[in-house]
Amino acid sequence: MAKKKNNELEPTVADESPEKITGLSPELLKKYGKDIFKTMTDVENEPRDVISTGSLRLDITMVDPLIPGFWEIYGASGVGKTTLCLEFGAKAQAAGIPFYYVAVERSLYKTLPQGISGLDRNAMIYIEPENGNQALDIVEDILRTGQKSFIVVDSIPALVTEVELEKSSAENTMGRL
Repeated sequence: MAKKKNNELEPTVADESPEKITGLSPELLKKYGKDIFKTMTDVENEPRDVISTGSLRLDITMVDPLIPGFWEIYGASGVGKTTLCLEFGAKAQAAGIPFYYVAVERSLYKTLPQGISGLDRNAMIYIEPENGNQALDIVEDILRTGQKSFIVVDSIPALVTEVELEKSSAENTMGRL
């Protein structure tokens, strides 16, 4: 911190580079790289690519529109969660972002995407994993590519592990991966 003329403290940032942020350890810079360390002024001034949900009320409720972000949509069966996700997928596709649908439950009605305006079913990447482990491995591999993507996992409660699928109901598999 540097002192102002009236003896108040303020953060010291010169040249807006991480090396100039007061108190930032050179060891941290070496270990993690300088690209992850920023001042709040840098963050506030960064341009952000976002995709609107198409609903102003929903955008306001979510604080930020769809991308980037991680959202969990939950509710009773039949209230439109899947339809909403497909609508969001169409918005992502319109922005040139690949849309992955990981069908863990394998319960997507094949005719449902036909009714979604703007959804390119030929470009929608539909994935039917064998178990929860494989589903999460696929999602992790997609994320590791670094490519901006829109991924729907339907559904989280259906992410049953391989161990749970292979064991009988009498065996205790709670917490095993």
